[in-house]
Amino acid sequence: MKATLPKDVFEKLYGELNSLPDHPRVLITLAHCYLELFVHLMAVSKCKNGKRITDSNRDYPHSIKIVMLHEAGLISDWESQFLHWFRKQRNKAAHEVEFDIAANDLEIFRGHTEEGDTQLDDPKNIRALCEVLIMGFWNKHIDVFGPIFAASQEK
Repeated sequence: MKATLPKDVFEKLYGELNSLPDHPRVLITLAHCYLELFVHLMAVSKCKNGKRITDSNRDYPHSIKIVMLHEAGLISDWESQFLHWFRKQRNKAAHEVEFDIAANDLEIFRGHTEEGDTQLDDPKNIRALCEVLIMGFWNKHIDVFGPIFAASQEK
């Protein structure tokens, strides 16, 4: 994956999120796109074989990058869980004709809330779930992403 980085990643993210309908297939797909980019950038910047990972996407698919980052202690158990959840949901969204998110699909998020007590395990709140998880992942790893995106703005 050769990533072309947007100058303002969150302006782009929120612009896209706000232009989309509240449809789980679309929101999950878009959110996964950003999470996959962040995982890739973290793997490339933190792993000794970053160039090899970039050059050989078939050998290092997204699922393997998540496992590598988790095993190296660079992401938490929780991050590994929700990243794999998003990956699986994105695959369903991309390949299944009938796709929706039901309450039982969101059990992993039971008890997690956003400001204003927005329940992240409620299928009506998929947009909030996507925003909270993307922003949370970014904020937790700002030491990795900040310099990468700052450098992309200088170009």
